[in-house]
Amino acid sequence: MNNNAQFHVLEAVISVGIIFISLAFVSSQLLSTPPSVEVVDPSTQLKLLCDEALYTLWQSAPSNYSYENKLAEYILTNDTSGFCDALSSLIPSNVFYNVWVYDGFNRSLWYPDEKQESFGTIVVSHQVIVNNTRVYDVELEAWRA
Repeated sequence: MNNNAQFHVLEAVISVGIIFISLAFVSSQLLSTPPSVEVVDPSTQLKLLCDEALYTLWQSAPSNYSYENKLAEYILTNDTSGFCDALSSLIPSNVFYNVWVYDGFNRSLWYPDEKQESFGTIVVSHQVIVNNTRVYDVELEAWRA
């Protein structure tokens, strides 16, 4: 009996099996549904953007090292123009905001001088700053135009 013929038949069966498996894999990839695109709610995007902006200011080194961070320096020296310049580089120009500061006793509007009329979905981001024995909660209330 010729063993070469048996090996050729075995090779042919294995080759057909490999081709069949390859075709099944390729067809399953072509017929599969495309990856789904996750739609993120615009208010969630704005909230994350505001959280990141306050955190970035909180992480930034102050120009006057008697303050813990740049956000504390802006709030405690009442530097609204420096704060607005820094914030405008972190959030888009179509985002409007009010900044409130809570010192443990009073919640007061820090920027702007008069509360802006808000519309649409409003998000609020918080960042806590500590100065000596005082704790302040900075609230960034924001909405899109």
